[in-house]
Amino acid sequence: MMLCCRVRASRPWLLPWKTQAAAASGTFPGKQSNHPSAALSFDDPSAFRVKSFSELLRALGVFCFCSFPMLVNNCGKLMSISRTLLGRRGLSLLLRPTVYAQFVAGESESEIAQAMRKMSSLGLRAMLAVKLTTLIAKQPYDLTMVVRAMDGEAICFPGLDEHERAHFLCALRRLNTIAEASVNKVRVLVDAEYTYMNPALSLVTMAMMKKFNRDDAWIWNTYQCYLKANISESKSLVLEALRLSQDEGFCLGVKLVRGAYMDKERTLAEKEGRPDPVHTSWEDTNERWTNSPMSSEAH
Repeated sequence: MMLCCRVRASRPWLLPWKTQAAAASGTFPGKQSNHPSAALSFDDPSAFRVKSFSELLRALGVFCFCSFPMLVNNCGKLMSISRTLLGRRGLSLLLRPTVYAQFVAGESESEIAQAMRKMSSLGLRAMLAVKLTTLIAKQPYDLTMVVRAMDGEAICFPGLDEHERAHFLCALRRLNTIAEASVNKVRVLVDAEYTYMNPALSLVTMAMMKKFNRDDAWIWNTYQCYLKANISESKSLVLEALRLSQDEGFCLGVKLVRGAYMDKERTLAEKEGRPDPVHTSWEDTNERWTNSPMSSEAH
């Protein structure tokens, strides 16, 4: 579950934040209204009308599989063993029609479009999660400089060598192309990614907001609740983003999620000798989500 908020820079931030339900299912990328549709009620059988019996059976099987902690916690090892026993092709034949098909809309443009049309008939719309694998060193870059780089201007980023700079500028221009979809009223929700990548990605996302979020929140940033950062630190990040949006005059798009990447974060922390940054239980994560400044303001 996620919570999405948008804040207009021209409005006092103490006003109740407008919340919007966001569905993480793809839809046909056609003309859309300005605001997301209400969340589906899965207590209503009509919510499943676009699913075939085999698709529902597959979903039930995957759900049951995921309800066993022993299987979930050891899925990496199980996949490694299965790849050894079955080979890469055999494992692909096993996973493609089951787990892969459950979570992936398709492998070709036509397959994805077909899945989106089904979801569109339920009132769901597309959510685009952008992944940026470029890491920026801890330098005091500002939004204006990143926006200029998006527009194609040659900018020097201290801390990056020539290859990294070229790679980063290329990524900025690709992201700029994606964000230009906002002229067709398409919202771009940028994923939070890993902790070591998040500061750089947040900077780029805020720069995209400055450029494209003038009349509405078309570009959104993600804030995660599964990390152990204290509440005051989490609140300061949000308030700093809000202050920046007011100073620069753009709408702030905020997506609040419980999070992911738990195994990777824990493995990396152990390797670097750092404390585990992830909450030890779902209950702790849920409490942080409920008590986050965005959630409390929204409710």
